[in-house]
Amino acid sequence: MSSGTKSVMLVPLISAGFLLSLGACANLSSVRSFANLSSSVTSSTGALDSYSNAANERVRMASSAHLSAEKVNAAKAADEIKVIDIGMQTLSLYLSTVAKLADDKSVDVSSSASSIGSSLKKLGPVHSDASAPANSVINLLLSAPLDVWRRESVSKLIDSANEPVQRLGMALAKFALTTALQYRTLIHESNIYYSSLESDANRQDREMLEEWHALHIADYEKAREQAQAAQTALQKIVEGQAALEAQKDKLTGAELRLHLTSYQSEVLGAMKLLSPTSSSSPLIVQPSKG
Repeated sequence: MSSGTKSVMLVPLISAGFLLSLGACANLSSVRSFANLSSSVTSSTGALDSYSNAANERVRMASSAHLSAEKVNAAKAADEIKVIDIGMQTLSLYLSTVAKLADDKSVDVSSSASSIGSSLKKLGPVHSDASAPANSVINLLLSAPLDVWRRESVSKLIDSANEPVQRLGMALAKFALTTALQYRTLIHESNIYYSSLESDANRQDREMLEEWHALHIADYEKAREQAQAAQTALQKIVEGQAALEAQKDKLTGAELRLHLTSYQSEVLGAMKLLSPTSSSSPLIVQPSKG
């Protein structure tokens, strides 16, 4: 999907009395806490970057008849990952902005938003469901009077950005699920690949291949678990955004606080699995016959 520019209508100014009711930043502690945690989670892209690694693994295991096609798929995956990374950066920037506004801090995201927007434009028409909503969020952050909003209400940003933020979060969560499924399939394909090599190898080579096989499966399983954790975290961030939108006029309310606390707990649980993926598996060398 190409990254066409979309305009976002800003909501009208709200009453002065309501602004005063949201003035105490301590009352927005649950909003600030949820947004800060969610921004931290989305600032790391390692679990989704592994999508490209899975495509490269297929190239490594491909037969000569399928090698060319797998190389094309790997190139497409590498391009799509660039958009996904920008989508994660965009979501993280939005969430950190919400957190700062909730803390009544001055906010200037023009430099970061411009840099992300420029990177997105340079990619051109790479197919990804994350492109258009990321572009919309960036345009909003560049055009919105955030420093004025700081003195008024974080609810305006939540409301104005709600539709593209939810679409972006859902696109990223869907991509995380796709990545997890890719690794589940890769585990199956790897078992077939190594079984074939092991059956033709001598004893010494077979023992070495079995060790490499186990290492690769462990790496794939870790990547699958991390992608699933990323999917869970992103889904809860989307649900949190929906709750913020639904309660935008009651951001200090107990109902929203309970919802955000629940989502935050699940995001924290997912974070435990989201350490960077590092492959310990050696490169495969075709065993000698003997």
